[in-house]
Order: sequence, then C-alpha cells, then structure tokens
Amino acid sequence: MYIKINKKKLEIQELKTFKDRFKSLRFNFGKIDKAIKIPNKRITNTVFFVQRFDLVITNKNEVILYLEEAVKSERYFLYKKGGRNFYFLPLGSVKDLHVGDILMNYKK
Repeated sequence: MYIKINKKKLEIQELKTFKDRFKSLRFNFGKIDKAIKIPNKRITNTVFFVQRFDLVITNKNEVILYLEEAVKSERYFLYKKGGRNFYFLPLGSVKDLHVGDILMNYKK
C-alpha cells in the first residue's frame, strides 16, 4: 500500500505482530523514507527512537484526529477518542495536513 502526501508517494509498512510493533523505529539510524502504520493500537511510545518523525493518529475511516510534527524520543501517546491507527511518517510530511482531512491509502 502507498500513501500520497504533497505529491510525494510513500510506501506504507504495516506492522501487525508484537515483535514488529516493538521494534518499529527503535535504533533505526537510517533515513526514514516510508510510512509505518500500526493498526488497532491504543497507546504507543517513542522510547529508544533515535531520530525525529511526524505522527498521525486516524480513525477506522482514515480521518485524521491528531497530528504532531518533529516528535522527540521518550514520549508516550494515548489514542484519541475514536482513534485506531498510528502512522509514523518522515520528518516534514504533515505540514500541509489538517485535523479532519482523510488520509488516502491506495495500492500500487
């Protein structure tokens, strides 16, 4: 699956297993070039993330409920009412998105 933000196409890596969710972006020193989706999760943290990223929380219809730019390490995020999916995006991806917009996913 892919997501299109500001004429930029990002591949979505969906993490479903506990091991994948636990690892996510921890100790990742390389440049983030894809979006990471963690579905059906109520809480997440950024412990041991070594670089900044943008965070988006959406509901089951992919409507944006919460945005945060340049998230630092050592933070905890609870779901927002109706929130279902957490997206970790490359830095600077959410500057033109707004709460209430629909995050469009599409297949290649």
